[in-house]
Amino acid sequence: MSYATKDVSVQDSAPVLLFLITQCGNTWRLTTSSTTVSFLSVPWDPVAIVPGNFEQSGEMPKEVLTLKLPIDHAISATFLGYSPDVVTTVTVYRTHGDDLTNYIVYWKGRVAAATPSGNFMSLECEPVFSSLRRIGIREVYSRNCRHALFGAGCRLAAAGFAHAITVTAVAGAVLTITEAGGLDTLVGGMFKASDGTVRMITRHVGTTVTLMRPIKSLIAEMVANPGGFAATVYHGCDKTPETCRDVYLNLANFGGFPGIPELNPMAGNYVF
Repeated sequence: MSYATKDVSVQDSAPVLLFLITQCGNTWRLTTSSTTVSFLSVPWDPVAIVPGNFEQSGEMPKEVLTLKLPIDHAISATFLGYSPDVVTTVTVYRTHGDDLTNYIVYWKGRVAAATPSGNFMSLECEPVFSSLRRIGIREVYSRNCRHALFGAGCRLAAAGFAHAITVTAVAGAVLTITEAGGLDTLVGGMFKASDGTVRMITRHVGTTVTLMRPIKSLIAEMVANPGGFAATVYHGCDKTPETCRDVYLNLANFGGFPGIPELNPMAGNYVF
């Protein structure tokens, strides 16, 4: 029996929702059924997940799907404190309790925000189609370089400016490191943990660096290696033409406009 034939009414069809949630290689398969369901040749675990209304309107960014999960679930734990570093995707399948062979992809999107409330974690998910209507960020017209360091416009290979260091202490976003060689400044550069997580370095004084955001895995790594563990840092850039020319020898790819006048030649007022 086909899905359309079976899905005559909610009472007669006994619909079942299945949620495939992926995040950085981790996969959770959940279902609204009261028992474990074998679907697509894999088991789907019953969880007290409460989905909101599935809507379709003319304004895609407003079609938010809210999922409520128990606060002690593994998915909820990844959103406690601060959001994870990677995109969390959600795919919702709809099938029937007495016929799991016929199904449809009912909804697909990603988690945009998470809010803990009592015993539940509310995940606000936006549909995958909402990103198709967004206008991309235009390039900035500025004196300093507009390119991301080691990005497509910069055209430098990050591996050539990597430095091996040892992290000896972790206090939130502040790390104590033993520097390799004569590193002058890491501000604007990157810190890369052993699990591949990357953070921008916002402050560097001596053997102390401050990351833009903490990295959860560093706490466990510090506990496992109290004497220190290896990591990688990448040299910073202040986006000036002098640094691009003297440090990176990359002036040909400098993305700034240092010749912008301070005074508007038409009105005579200050541009900045």
